[in-house]
Amino acid sequence: MLKEARESAQVVAAQLADTARVEALAGQLLDHPPAVALTVARGSSDHAASYFASLTMSRLGVPVASLPMSVATLQQAPLKVQDQLAIAFSQSGKSPDLVNTMAALREAGARTVAAVNVLPSPLADACEHQLPLLAGPELSVAATKSYIAMLSLSAQIVAHWQRDAALLAALRGLPDVLAQAGRLDWSAAVAALAGVERMIVIGRGLGLAIAQEAALKLKETSGIQAEAFSSAEVRHGPMELIDRDYPLLVFAPPGPEQAG
Repeated sequence: MLKEARESAQVVAAQLADTARVEALAGQLLDHPPAVALTVARGSSDHAASYFASLTMSRLGVPVASLPMSVATLQQAPLKVQDQLAIAFSQSGKSPDLVNTMAALREAGARTVAAVNVLPSPLADACEHQLPLLAGPELSVAATKSYIAMLSLSAQIVAHWQRDAALLAALRGLPDVLAQAGRLDWSAAVAALAGVERMIVIGRGLGLAIAQEAALKLKETSGIQAEAFSSAEVRHGPMELIDRDYPLLVFAPPGPEQAG
């Protein structure tokens, strides 16, 4: 898992060296902007989709919602999505519920995109546009580099869609930043987590998607009952769980969300 996480720098560098598909999609979105966008994903991929949603809404003003797949697969609702954007995030591209949902959205007239690690795959075939993650084989059950690849790809889509020169320049430096992060010593966190059985993970804005993924990783790898909340929601119930010794993990990157 650690080895694959450290490979994320090379993965993002590979993405940045091959942006033709992202630029083509962004050009279409610029020429024919959608009024709304839908994301379709599960697990870690859904947390990456949450990041895409937050970034798209904050920078482009396009409302983004996570679509419950059962609406399309079980209820077979007549979704009114003509010319709107629907993007699926997946490592394998094989999950039947994702494939069937995207096929239904495409049939209903949505512009469908597969952000997927495996090409070809059933999900890629079901969508109009294919954006490869380029993460390569991922053997760890707990996804690492594919999740980071989805975050990077999301930022690239938004940067090219918005024609944001500053964000594009920052992305070009991302491989070096990831490589530096991979060399950091995180062992101090081990002692802090010793004996912990439950935890609240807090984030807001773009940080909420990271908090959600951190909570999932703590469950998967350490058996910690970790739950993620927006910092704005903690006072609405979860605060009652917190006492002097209750463990909290807080993601507070620079930006307007830090004050909240």
